[in-house]
Amino acid sequence: LEKLGALQWQKVVHGHQGWRLFSCIWLHAGVIHVLANMVSLIFIGIRLEQQFGF
Repeated sequence: LEKLGALQWQKVVHGHQGWRLFSCIWLHAGVIHVLANMVSLIFIGIRLEQQFGF
């Protein structure tokens, strides 16, 4: 992901591309990576809702 420019500090600081700090959150290594993250968020979210009553 670094080759794709996920976090290149020179561009963030000197190139005024602050959006790179937030857009790197949505970069994934592939479809399986995205699906694994989504499934884990579902299970964690259900657990948090049960515990805190959201």
